[in-house]
Amino acid sequence: MLDSLNTLIAFALIFLLVSVMITIAVQIVVAVFNLRGQNLARGIAETFKTISPGLAAAATDEARQLADKLLTDSMLSDRQLWNWTLSATAVRPEELFDLLYRIATGKKIPADPGVQAKVTTLLGGLGLNATVLGAATTFVDPAGRTRVQAAATQTANDLIAAFYLAAAALPSGPAQTAVQAAIAEGQAQAAAVAKNAANRTMLAANDAQAAIEKAYQKFEAWFESGQNRAQEWFVIHTKLITAVFGVIFAVFLQLDTIEIYQFVSTNSSVRDSLVAQAGAIQTQTAKLIGDGNGTLSDALAKWKAGLPAPVQNEVKDLQVEVSDTRASLRQRVDTALAGGAAANQADLLKAFDADVDQVARANLASGISNYNSIGKALDATGFPLYPSGGCRWKGDSPARWGQHILGMIFSAGLLSLGAPFWFNILKSLTNLRSTVASGVDDDKKKKSDEDTPSSAPVTVGG
Repeated sequence: MLDSLNTLIAFALIFLLVSVMITIAVQIVVAVFNLRGQNLARGIAETFKTISPGLAAAATDEARQLADKLLTDSMLSDRQLWNWTLSATAVRPEELFDLLYRIATGKKIPADPGVQAKVTTLLGGLGLNATVLGAATTFVDPAGRTRVQAAATQTANDLIAAFYLAAAALPSGPAQTAVQAAIAEGQAQAAAVAKNAANRTMLAANDAQAAIEKAYQKFEAWFESGQNRAQEWFVIHTKLITAVFGVIFAVFLQLDTIEIYQFVSTNSSVRDSLVAQAGAIQTQTAKLIGDGNGTLSDALAKWKAGLPAPVQNEVKDLQVEVSDTRASLRQRVDTALAGGAAANQADLLKAFDADVDQVARANLASGISNYNSIGKALDATGFPLYPSGGCRWKGDSPARWGQHILGMIFSAGLLSLGAPFWFNILKSLTNLRSTVASGVDDDKKKKSDEDTPSSAPVTVGG
């Protein structure tokens, strides 16, 4: 039983290591071609087409063009190098809606003049027409309401003052008294009008705010639907790339599934060496395929630890979310600092950026070290991962070559399952082996106790 488990563990260990190599290659391709950003843009474009079909009716895909423009905006992009900005790889619905609102109301001027017209059309599909946007621009902002009300009040006061000056120039008598009384009555009416205008302003603000919230709810629902599709597309693309690399690695390393299994099942020394290294390789692999947000979590914790006590209290509840990117986390850090006791907000943000860079470099160095450790551990087992002399099967007959090709096809299929699959298989097998080994030891001990004669003195009666 243990020999069979050891064979399976050794077999899974070999495929886990090759799968980790494939995972690294896939991650490089995903990063170089920005597949996350591409699928995100496609999902958002489909959302835009659903909201405003007119963006898809043109000969050119205006929805996709708009999505690309927005995702490369400095407010959303999480990868910026000097003047070169790549498409964001993740974005929240409130972030994207806020950018759309800012562009439509003129609070943010895009580099491309045509973007604002497309954004206005898009928001129109959500019920935010030009009238609502105009009211939102004027009244939703408290400062805007204050300016409108102050202007109306100042205009009324200026008119009343002018009337009083004109009345003062009249000769004293009943006529002047009558004019002044009329002006006083007009002043009271003006105050009532100003109050009524303030009420109408507040009603307009409430109506505009309600329209914006309703539009956002619609947008959020369509956005979530689009992002679910984008995630599915990304998973499919990743699986296809993994399958392609599975074929490449199976051919390049000349991995014959049948031959590998026969090798580890018949070579006890290599098999035992592989099993002995399983725990160390499993630990190192867990670090390589672990949580992608680990860098951000470590950096955030490091940054918090270096903050003054009052500022620590302001950001104590700030945590890394699953969908967080560096840019989105930095924006939430900026928001938390803006409403707190931090006087040197810019310096604290620079410290946060420096901590993220430092932790990222440290984790990269650790990942390289972990991968090298895995390679050394496999070399120590005696299993030749790389074919010596360029070919494993020199001198084999054509019939044997046919078997090897079939074995490589099987290997490509097994490698396409991915590193997480083989990691979980190896983990389950090692846990099962520990349980079986413990049971075998107990049986041996029990049998040994039964075979050992009793040392108690023999008493002869009589």
